[in-house]
Amino acid sequence: MTSWNFTGKGPQGKTPSEFGYAFNETVVRVAMHPADLVVAGGYTDGTVLVGSIENETCSIARPGGEAKVTAMGWSPDGGSLIAGM
Repeated sequence: MTSWNFTGKGPQGKTPSEFGYAFNETVVRVAMHPADLVVAGGYTDGTVLVGSIENETCSIARPGGEAKVTAMGWSPDGGSLIAGM
């Protein structure tokens, strides 16, 4: 996952944060946590990653399978993430 810091005058000239895993697949859905600096990414192979922007760490929430992620979102309280295939 790649994250750009938009504080101040924006991301120009700032190095992006890169964290997570390298896949040959493409991210097709992204969902930002409603309260924390946490982002989820859904891939064409069905993999779902959840990453902390602050800690620059990432975990596999769902390993890949046959179907791509077609929808993704957090519950309003941020306690649950749902991904549709």
